[in-house]
Amino acid sequence: MPTSVHDHETRWAYDARRKAWLEAEGYRVLTIPASDIGRDLSEVMDTIWANLPTGPSVRLRRTPPHFVGRS
Repeated sequence: MPTSVHDHETRWAYDARRKAWLEAEGYRVLTIPASDIGRDLSEVMDTIWANLPTGPSVRLRRTPPHFVGRS
């Protein structure tokens, strides 16, 4: 389904705010294109495993904010 440029920019801005919030909370965010998942799932899983933390698990310190424009 085609998406208008405005919708794409709105979605990108939402994703950028969400990523910034998660990183501020101590999470690492990986962006993996859907095409990579369809092309080579094994490689994607290797990337995820390689980027998992080796220390204690991260705990959510507060409720995530509600980002306007996305349900």
